[in-house]
Amino acid sequence: MENREERIQRLLEKIDPTIRKNKLEEQKKQLEDRLMDAQSNFESQTRLTERHKQALKTAKNDDGKIRKEIDLERAEAALGQTEDFLELVVEQLEETDEKLEELKKAGTTKKGKS
Repeated sequence: MENREERIQRLLEKIDPTIRKNKLEEQKKQLEDRLMDAQSNFESQTRLTERHKQALKTAKNDDGKIRKEIDLERAEAALGQTEDFLELVVEQLEETDEKLEELKKAGTTKKGKS
């Protein structure tokens, strides 16, 4: 059931095409405004999505760089440990050589005295 004012308005629109035309133009303007808003929102969302994609790409690159840096630090640490181990081995070899030399001298001395 239409209320009385709506019914009168509808009848007036039928009688006077100008009223109908104005109403249609008003609706058209509202739809155009909504379309403009929708386009603006779409463009804004598109830009935002692009920024998010770029941020994600940057984050992935940064993550890769960080992982490489961590791997490099681990490799450097392992190299340092290897160098320390090699130095220890060299020291032990030098000590062993010295002991062998002492044993050779002692053996030569004993053989020479006998």
